[in-house]
Amino acid sequence: YALSYAEAQAIVEGKAPSGAHSSAIEMMSDLKNLQRMGRWLRSQRLAKGALEIESFEAQFNVEDRGGGLSIDMELHEDLEFHSIVAELMIAANSVVAQKIWECYPANALLRRHLPPDPHKFLELQQMVELLGGRLDSSSNKALATSMRNFSSSIKDEWVARVINSFTARCLTKALYICSAGMSPEQFSHYGLAAEFY
Repeated sequence: YALSYAEAQAIVEGKAPSGAHSSAIEMMSDLKNLQRMGRWLRSQRLAKGALEIESFEAQFNVEDRGGGLSIDMELHEDLEFHSIVAELMIAANSVVAQKIWECYPANALLRRHLPPDPHKFLELQQMVELLGGRLDSSSNKALATSMRNFSSSIKDEWVARVINSFTARCLTKALYICSAGMSPEQFSHYGLAAEFY
């Protein structure tokens, strides 16, 4: 079967697309198991300090209405199955990365994400303080906790989203590395809270 995120979400919610009733019933149990597994994997990563950097995508529709332009903005719907699939991919990539390192400890190609440079957070921290919050970038867990606390304390959802987006820009870029001469402690992925990736 090939499903879109929306179709998988609809099946799990009991809202199978029309014409797909029998196959939807067949897949519901498996999709619910994937949903449970994805939720559990996510909770484990969040407990380790994974960052919840959400991005939001918008589509702009521009129409010429014969005397002026009409511009509409439409936000893409964020479905739980987007994060379920992401969690399963993160888990698979982590397991494969660890296995590659175990088989080829001196030649493994891995992806590493270093902690952010505290100086990059200075401007963002000042902005958050003006809004009554505080970001702590001393560890991924501290940053994740302070971001959640700030987001839940702010009344304007869009301000919280913008700060979340700016936080992502302050992080270092993840890089591919070769494991030669490195210890496993140097392989970690800060944003994903993964030991191997």
